[in-house]
Amino acid sequence: LFEISIEDQDHSIGMMRQGIANVAISNEKEAIQGFNSRFLGNHVYKATASPVFISRYFPDGVTAEALKKAPSLRYSPVDDLQHQWIAQTLQEELSLVCHTIPSSHGFVSACLKDIGWGMNPANMVDEYLEKGELVELVPGQPLLKPLYWHCSRHVAGALKEVTKNVMTAANDHLCQRDREHHLG
Repeated sequence: LFEISIEDQDHSIGMMRQGIANVAISNEKEAIQGFNSRFLGNHVYKATASPVFISRYFPDGVTAEALKKAPSLRYSPVDDLQHQWIAQTLQEELSLVCHTIPSSHGFVSACLKDIGWGMNPANMVDEYLEKGELVELVPGQPLLKPLYWHCSRHVAGALKEVTKNVMTAANDHLCQRDREHHLG
C-alpha cells in the first residue's frame, strides 16, 4: 500500500533523509545514502497572468517596482518559484505580496480570474496562452526545474514497475532538453 504525501520538489529530499519517504521526486540530483537517483526531465514553469491583470499591474512592463506591488501566487510558504524566476529573469531579489493557493488548478484559475500572477506548469497553461486568456509576464522566459526520481535501494525491486511507469510518464510529460547534462 502507498501513502502519498505532497511536498515541494525543493524540499522533498528532507523527507528521505528523515526516513519518512522511500521514494520522492526532487530537484536534487545527488542521491542520499541508500538511494538511487534518476533524471526525469525538466518541469517547465511560465510566469503568467490574465491580460486584465497585466494591464492593471504592468502598464509600463514587468519591472522590479511593479512586481513588488502585483499580487503573486505561491503554493505554500516554502514555494519560491516566483523568486527563482525573478532572479533568473531580472537578476533581482524582491519582497512580494503573495496569495497562498495549495492547488495547481487553483493557480491557473486565480490567474484567469485576475487575482494574481503565478508560476504555472506550461502543460497546464499553454492552451490558455494560445487563446490569449493568459499571457507570459516576460515572453520566452520559462523557469526549468530539473526533477529526479529518488528510490531507496531497499524497496527498488518491489517498486520496479512503479519506477518504470514514473519514467514513462516523465518522458511523455516533462521537457527532456539537456537530458545528457543531467545524467552525467
